[in-house]
Amino acid sequence: IAISVYNLIKKTYDNLPIFFQIIMNFLIISGSWIFFRSSSLAQAIYVFQNMFNISMNIQGIALGVSWTGLILNIILILLLILFEISEEFFKFDFSKLPEWMKTVSYVALMIFIVLFGAFSQAGFVYSQF
Repeated sequence: IAISVYNLIKKTYDNLPIFFQIIMNFLIISGSWIFFRSSSLAQAIYVFQNMFNISMNIQGIALGVSWTGLILNIILILLLILFEISEEFFKFDFSKLPEWMKTVSYVALMIFIVLFGAFSQAGFVYSQF
């Protein structure tokens, strides 16, 4: 379906700045994951209809996050996008940073994982496939 739509709007899409093309591809792929992860078409449609409802609940499974978690996720996604753009367009190479800067980055990442990581006894999400 996506390829058919692309062929219909190819000239307009190709004339868009690359940044908007990346964002559109990200949104299309993210949206397709909802269909992949849902157990039925009705559940996928329900997720799309309630995507921005923070306290969303599907069949007893809490899908929402707190406001703090939502803001933190938005900030982290924006940082990830910024990092990807700097690698793609400005040829930023993390491996060429000074050793002390790489060490500080790795330690900060480990602290962040320990503080905000989800450590539970629940099985790995893809073990059910």
